[in-house]
Amino acid sequence: MLAKSNDPTRRSFRLLTPQRWYRLLLFFAHKYRVHGISATVFMVDRAPGEVLRAKLEEALRLLRDIDPRRFTRLQRHVSLIWMRPLPRCAAAIWVKNIGVCIVRDGFVLDEATRPVHLASVLVHETTHAWLDAIGIRTHDDPAYRVRVERICVRAEIAFARRAGEMELVEEHLEALRAGDLVITPEKWNHGMADLIVDVGGSSRFARALARLARWRLLRSG
Repeated sequence: MLAKSNDPTRRSFRLLTPQRWYRLLLFFAHKYRVHGISATVFMVDRAPGEVLRAKLEEALRLLRDIDPRRFTRLQRHVSLIWMRPLPRCAAAIWVKNIGVCIVRDGFVLDEATRPVHLASVLVHETTHAWLDAIGIRTHDDPAYRVRVERICVRAEIAFARRAGEMELVEEHLEALRAGDLVITPEKWNHGMADLIVDVGGSSRFARALARLARWRLLRSG
């Protein structure tokens, strides 16, 4: 039997897992309902926050009207949509341990992002949530992760076809042909460093924080 560790440093790192930080931030976040879905915005300035809310509302309306089946999946499997900063390599991520879809606020605020693009991203992450719910979970095997991502991209293609967005269909088909579907730890690590630099910090310090964040993620499983 292993003895319990009395090292306070190890205990403090265990307390600082990303999932616990997320739960702490969300506890204090102001949440609201849009088309029956819980959402929150990690945004101090009022004007960008209003843009995020308006675009999310329109995206959910499109998804509800165009693809009711996938909209119902979102309602059932995603407890919250959280719009906040993320590395630029990801438009959104699914955090299964807390049942939250995090959407990069910069992606939503981009003038090139239309509500149908946001709806497509929500379809992708909702498919991850649905696959988790039926027991098909992403793990560290790269080939398996690619197969899961292909399922999610095909769901986006099906939605885009229903929406009559053939340019978006072709964009997703090109992603399937290219095969670059998985965000590697290295890409995420660099993205985290760039994000920290964007919000103010030295590059060396930012990359140290990014390495620490990656280490915590690996420890938390």
